[in-house]
Amino acid sequence: MYIKPVLSLCVVVIAITGCENHDPLPASECPAIVKHSQSILKKLSKPTPDMMKACREMTDEQRGCVKNATIVHDLYECSK
Repeated sequence: MYIKPVLSLCVVVIAITGCENHDPLPASECPAIVKHSQSILKKLSKPTPDMMKACREMTDEQRGCVKNATIVHDLYECSK
């Protein structure tokens, strides 16, 4: 019942905090990064414009971390 807000918060946390050991990606990769994130989060993802905005605000390293994620837990790990 509270899963959707928690997972949506994960996307915001990813935008705010860093992750390490991933190839940096420029903001020009945001369309692919958002599409990839949506494929992981499915119905739990935020609207595309919100995710694009968050992606543009991330560091290059954070974008690389998200792009390498394969499951929701990986997205969470990007926020540590």
